[in-house]
Amino acid sequence: MIFPILKSDSVVQVSDKIRFDASSSFVNGAPVTLYEIDPGTGFIDVTADKTLDWAYDLEGDKTVTLRLARGMDVETVTKTVTVLTQAQDRLFSSDKDLVAHEANVYDYLPKGFSSFNHVHRSAQQLILDSLSQRGYYTDSGVPLTKNDLFNVEEVKQWSKFLVLSMIFSNAQNEVGDFFAQKSQTYKELSERSAARAFITLDPNQSGTPE
Repeated sequence: MIFPILKSDSVVQVSDKIRFDASSSFVNGAPVTLYEIDPGTGFIDVTADKTLDWAYDLEGDKTVTLRLARGMDVETVTKTVTVLTQAQDRLFSSDKDLVAHEANVYDYLPKGFSSFNHVHRSAQQLILDSLSQRGYYTDSGVPLTKNDLFNVEEVKQWSKFLVLSMIFSNAQNEVGDFFAQKSQTYKELSERSAARAFITLDPNQSGTPE
C-alpha cells in the first residue's frame, strides 16, 4: 500500500513562499516511482527531493494535491491552504520590526520560508489566547479575533518581542546557550509589553472604538 502524507502551513500570505513536503510519505512493498504535487495549477514532478516551494499571487482557498504512483498503483491526498492578503492576515508585527532589533535575523529563517510571517501568525494567536484568558471577550461572550482589535499598533511591541523570543528558542542548540539567553531576554520584554499594553476594541468592526 501507498500512504501519501503532505505537510505544509495551512495559511500563507499572497507572494509569500510556502513549502509542500511529501517526504514523510511511505509505502509497504516496492518503492514509489513518481511523486507529484499540484498546488492548484497542475501536477509538478517532485520525485527528486519530494518538496515543492510555491507562492500564490491571489488570495483564496487553494486545494493542493499530492499524487504518488507505483506502476498502476496510484494514491492521492489533498489539503486546503488559505491564502490571505496582508490586510486580511492583519499580523500584529512584521519582519521589519524584527530587523530593527536583530539585523541578522534572517540567518535563522527556516528552509521553505521567505519571511517570518508564520511566526508572527503564531504570536498573533498567542496574544489573542492571552486576552481571552484575561477575560476579554466581545459583548456576546465570544473570544476576541484579530479583527476585534481597533489598532494593532497597541500590541506591536508585545508581538514583536514574542516573535523574537520564539525565533531564538527554535535556534537553541542546548540548555542555557546564547540562543536560549536571547530567547529569555525577548520573552521578558514581551511580558513587560503585555503588562503595559492599552488595547482598544472594536468588536463590531464599525470603525469606531467600543
